[in-house]
Amino acid sequence: FIAIALSGLLMAGAHLRDVMRSAAFRAPDVDDSREPMPYRWAVVGYLLCLTFLVGWSLAAGMTLGAPLVFFLLFSLFSLSLTRIRVQAGLGAVHGPMTVQDLMMGVGGTQFLGAQNLTVMGHYFFMTGEMRGVMSVMPSHLEGYRLAETVRINPRKLVLGVMLGTTIGLALAHFAALRTIYDYGGNILNNWRVKDMPARPWKDLRLWLTNPRDVDWVGLQFVAAGGLITVLLTFLRLKFVWWPFHPVGYAAAYTGRTIHWFWFTLLLGCALKYMALKHGGPKTYRAFLPFFLGLILGDFFMGGLWGVFGLASSQPGYLFFP
Repeated sequence: FIAIALSGLLMAGAHLRDVMRSAAFRAPDVDDSREPMPYRWAVVGYLLCLTFLVGWSLAAGMTLGAPLVFFLLFSLFSLSLTRIRVQAGLGAVHGPMTVQDLMMGVGGTQFLGAQNLTVMGHYFFMTGEMRGVMSVMPSHLEGYRLAETVRINPRKLVLGVMLGTTIGLALAHFAALRTIYDYGGNILNNWRVKDMPARPWKDLRLWLTNPRDVDWVGLQFVAAGGLITVLLTFLRLKFVWWPFHPVGYAAAYTGRTIHWFWFTLLLGCALKYMALKHGGPKTYRAFLPFFLGLILGDFFMGGLWGVFGLASSQPGYLFFP
């Protein structure tokens, strides 16, 4: 995942240099009028948010280096998920490990210390479920890409996103608390209400009672995965005919994602291959509305049975994800 993010940053090096020049010096030759916000606002906003999060963590008891590394790694994980979302179309991706797991493997229990481990446990809600906070950036970027396709002013869309996020958070908190207290969290969703909130504290107890050293074996596998990703990226850029994408390699071992999606992905790839092989690009484009209709139908049925469940107080269709 880290190699996916870093390779993307390297390939966008020229553009990122223009972004930094525009943010720092208001470079007149850099045009950001078609972006969701000026480059300076984006860079300053990221730095302010990073400063706030690091300051919050320091006030909670962490040492200076730990929260800085944590949130930089969190940014890289979010960037890699965004690239997987854009290039592979996977709506939900579970990474092979969390930021906490990676830092534990690199530093070990004694190096990080009990205070850092305790505060990082509170951040499990950000990293433990990649359909949550980490999916915000991929979803927003996808929305901006759709807005660009239909020629909606992205800067007006930013206001809509901010308003929708504010209203959505308020309604989600109210709906979640009301539903959990009315029906019982363990009945509705055992993972989100029982197992996930307890997971970081079970891990913390294990780390403190059974201290761990640096996981050299695990780091070797991390390094090997990074090198393979870099190699696939190089081959993908060097040879047009190269069939294997680094994003596919990264997504191949992403926990429940491939376990749930493997047949759908296999079926989609097979049908796409058959359409291109026997009918050519024209036939492939002719079939696109049909497959988009299948996706729309799944969303429609998920919403319909959700409304039915609310009206009848009966369990309805579990809409993935």
